[in-house]
Amino acid sequence: MPGTPAPKKGAPIGLIVTAIVVVVALIGAAVWFFKLRGTDDAGTTTATNVPSIPGNNLSAPGSIIGWGENDFYQITTGVSSDEAVGPTAIPGTDDAVRIAAGSAANYFIKADGTLWGWGGYVASQNATAKTPIQIGSWTNVADVAAFKDSDTILVLLTDGSVYAMGDNEYGEVGTGSPTNSAIYTPNKVGVTNVIAVAAGGSTGYALDSSGAVWAWGENTYGQLGVGNTRESFAVAQVSGLPQIAAIGAGRKSGYAIDTTGALWGWGSNGSGQLGLGNNSDQATPVKTEINNAVFVDCGDDTAYVIRSDGSLWATGHGTYGELGNGIRKNSNVFVPSLITHCIHVSQLWGSTAAIDGSGNVYVFGNNWDGRLGIGSTEDDIAEPTKNGVTGATQVAAGWWHLIALTVK
Repeated sequence: MPGTPAPKKGAPIGLIVTAIVVVVALIGAAVWFFKLRGTDDAGTTTATNVPSIPGNNLSAPGSIIGWGENDFYQITTGVSSDEAVGPTAIPGTDDAVRIAAGSAANYFIKADGTLWGWGGYVASQNATAKTPIQIGSWTNVADVAAFKDSDTILVLLTDGSVYAMGDNEYGEVGTGSPTNSAIYTPNKVGVTNVIAVAAGGSTGYALDSSGAVWAWGENTYGQLGVGNTRESFAVAQVSGLPQIAAIGAGRKSGYAIDTTGALWGWGSNGSGQLGLGNNSDQATPVKTEINNAVFVDCGDDTAYVIRSDGSLWATGHGTYGELGNGIRKNSNVFVPSLITHCIHVSQLWGSTAAIDGSGNVYVFGNNWDGRLGIGSTEDDIAEPTKNGVTGATQVAAGWWHLIALTVK
């Protein structure tokens, strides 16, 4: 149940302005990715169908601000506290171009293509890093995704290869078999020509340049999308999908946006997080009623979609206000949130952060111990509320903390 503590371990003409905001963000992401992939002046590249990811203005380096619980140094480096803290600048994170948050650790890519992380159980070591440390020796990191239930990360390089490291209980490191102990040496996952990665609870996903989606790791709810719930630790292609342009992942569910903008979902649906109008799990992808989608993400049991007009839609668990529509109630169909000009969103354990077209961060949902950073300890917030962070281009949610990449 979301919020339950876990063990610590084309746009409508009338909305053309919104569409322009989203398009600018998409262009920034595509330009940065093409640059790293080696696009020449003629525009040729080995990757096609680069996913449209609002908010990832990767061509503009910035710094990171965090808020929420800090017991593993995930917010204020050098000093830990069991008390939630408000928005705080994280030292040593200048020049960041992309961020990710795990259960108690955070990760960022610098403009020079290196990967860094800090906090509890950083995937490259079985220890807490009080200040940012470099992970690996790569200088060509294009993307990083942190698993939601295990201390594991996926690292996408500009040559289209994917590496993983960390916990491997469900084979999430991509070794082909589970192990009782974590793997701290980067393991090359058996996928090639990858242009995007996403991490579920203990299931990994990769989108390749042909538009195919691949998955590996846990399959308890059919989140591998292969038509069954049997454990299979080898990388497998998600079945029944058309050509895909973008992917997302929840703790127990997978999502994909096809090249027409239609949204597909599979896996766990107990809270209606697939948005299908029912609560039945799906072992193969099912097309939803959402179209014109440009971005999808899911935390635990709540999924979010940004559409080409900038509107934010949500489905699934909503009793803590996670749907962002002012109502504390679950929904098994997508409903519009109160944020109408959204460029990025992230959620985990019921706490959500979203960015509007002006770079303001709004928070809503689970606010236990004041983790939303709004100066209040009210248990939950149903209406999106500004928390004072501005100039944001990306947000990322950990178990009980959130971070934002800001560009001033």
